[in-house]
Amino acid sequence: MLPFRDHGPTDAQPLFLLLHFFGGSHREWDGVVALLQDRHRLIAADMAGFGEAASLEGFSVDAMCSRIRGILSYLAPAPVILVSHSMTGKAAMVVAAQPPSNLVGLVLVAPSPLAGEPMDDAARAEMRIANTTRARAEQFTRNGFAHAPSAEIFEIAVEDVLRSSDAAFHAWPDDGTREDWSGRVTSLQVKALLVVGEKDKAIDPELQRSQTLPLVAATGGRMHLLPDTAHLIPYEQPEQLANILEEFAREV
Repeated sequence: MLPFRDHGPTDAQPLFLLLHFFGGSHREWDGVVALLQDRHRLIAADMAGFGEAASLEGFSVDAMCSRIRGILSYLAPAPVILVSHSMTGKAAMVVAAQPPSNLVGLVLVAPSPLAGEPMDDAARAEMRIANTTRARAEQFTRNGFAHAPSAEIFEIAVEDVLRSSDAAFHAWPDDGTREDWSGRVTSLQVKALLVVGEKDKAIDPELQRSQTLPLVAATGGRMHLLPDTAHLIPYEQPEQLANILEEFAREV
């Protein structure tokens, strides 16, 4: 099973399962966890190839789904709200199309769209080598922020990029971003919410409105557009995101 960190009271329900973006780790959720752990249980996991799971393999959307289901099974029968950021958003939507009984909600934070990301070959080539040098990792990280983060947050984000495996950094831009699940996932079977940064250049708000929001809206959910925010929402807006998660937990 994927390594994870367990925070908050173990009997608090529903609990949050937090999944990170491409190049990140469980540490991207530290700010959100700090704000919620007094009242909620939060599980922050590392996906294969990243963080404390850097030595693990299996990077396809199918492989990610299998591991997400494994954690959900481990947590059963406790009700779980799945919170996924960017890369893991695509896999989370696939899981939510045929959810296990203890999955009660889905929060998509700047998710990778089901139909694939409209990225040119030059951008993919740049993305796949972002973990090879300190300078490249720093630039990759800067691209995810609307404004310069604190030195501490920036260092954590850069370290996570550099400790990611080469195999994972090749697999997602080469294959994962191209996988098209839109024909296989036509509805989500749990209530969902979409959170998007107004200044996200990686997956822009208009793409989210056209591709992801219809699925979310069909569950009775909505889109939160965060002003003056880019792609790395858990780092940039932990307070706003924590408030959104807490309100959503009350709804489900």
